[in-house]
Amino acid sequence: MWPAERGDLDFGLDLGTRRTRVVDVNGTVVWEEASLLARRRGRDVVAVGDAAAEWQGRGGQDVDVHSVLTGGVPEDAVRLEAYLRAMMERLTGVGRIRGGWLVGVSAPWTASARDGVRQALASVGVSRVAWADGLACAAVGAGLDIAGPSAQMVMDVGAGRSRAGVFASGMLLADRHIPVGGDECTNAIEAWLRTSYQIVVPARVADAVKLRLATVVIPLDPARMRVRGRDPATGQAREVEVGQVEAAAAIRPVVDRLRKGLRDVMARTPPDAAGDIADRGWVLAGAGGRMMGLADRLREDTELPVIVPSSPDGVVAAGLAIALKDLGSERWRGGLPTLGAGP
Repeated sequence: MWPAERGDLDFGLDLGTRRTRVVDVNGTVVWEEASLLARRRGRDVVAVGDAAAEWQGRGGQDVDVHSVLTGGVPEDAVRLEAYLRAMMERLTGVGRIRGGWLVGVSAPWTASARDGVRQALASVGVSRVAWADGLACAAVGAGLDIAGPSAQMVMDVGAGRSRAGVFASGMLLADRHIPVGGDECTNAIEAWLRTSYQIVVPARVADAVKLRLATVVIPLDPARMRVRGRDPATGQAREVEVGQVEAAAAIRPVVDRLRKGLRDVMARTPPDAAGDIADRGWVLAGAGGRMMGLADRLREDTELPVIVPSSPDGVVAAGLAIALKDLGSERWRGGLPTLGAGP
């Protein structure tokens, strides 16, 4: 899950589909911005991170805004290197050093994807790259003792994809990758508005609707809101009123896939481990942990207590910080198999 020795690792990198976070060995978050890159077509980088998000839908034909990851996986080495280079320049500008980096990996990255990240980091001066199991980091960052003998279960619902797993004695007992996350809910909202109301909205508007209306458990007094979009037939702007009941129906297929993934993990969990989880409950992490009603629905499904951390989308970075500080200590020595390390 992570290397047994800390060596010269100084920073942890949580490269997420929506946001990228970098922590240092003291647990300080030195970078937390959007995983976006804005560049002029065939030319220089215009902006990265949150500044790049400001260009979405505003760059005309000259500026393109790209995500650095697709579904939790870095698929374009050129974009990734450009993003990391710009990020590193800003960090160096405030006195940060390159050193060695521990990278959290939650999605099923191929060897070539890992090589691309390692090469991109090396190109900007990183001296060593090691890999950590992102789900293990999420568990540790949420306060779970995955090195102890009692089983612990965590589900990380990210933007691009999700994953659930059970740990005990530093080992992964069962897990399941689920190829949906918050972005799928955004896409579902966009499709619903297009088909049911005949308006086209940008992703940022669909996100706003998702945050305001998307829910797994419909409240007694469902909310409504007005949404402005473009009528594809006329090209004119048009405003419609939409409701929470319909938004819940739009995201239900995504939620059902999350529920099924969690049930699959529980079905693969050894009986003794299942007993431990029944005694203590389990953790729902990731940005999806904030989705209205999701924790309540999963609590009903599992008939177990569900714990949502105060900052569910920051637990992977928090776990990386703990790993950086504790690597090589007696607590972890020999207890956590490595995911692999770069040369």
